[in-house]
Amino acid sequence: MAVHTIDMPDWIRGDELRTIIWDDEAGTVTGTHSEVPWLAEMLAKPRPVMLPMHEGGPLPLHDPSHDPGEFLALLHKAYWPILDPARDRHRL
Repeated sequence: MAVHTIDMPDWIRGDELRTIIWDDEAGTVTGTHSEVPWLAEMLAKPRPVMLPMHEGGPLPLHDPSHDPGEFLALLHKAYWPILDPARDRHRL
């Protein structure tokens, strides 16, 4: 168990790298990224957490506070808007 520091672009702040700090032992998340409040809300929900997905219905997460694969699913959902080609100004 460890504290993980993740730097991800934050589209709300001009794609500037911002920090997400996940403590997998305590099951908490902090940091400067704009998605930190949403991530904390998801970690605080009763289990299973139903992660809304674009296709195929919700994905049930049984322990995203402590399970790296499930936390990664939350990060994917938080990061996905950046992958939207309509917002990728580098492709223009």
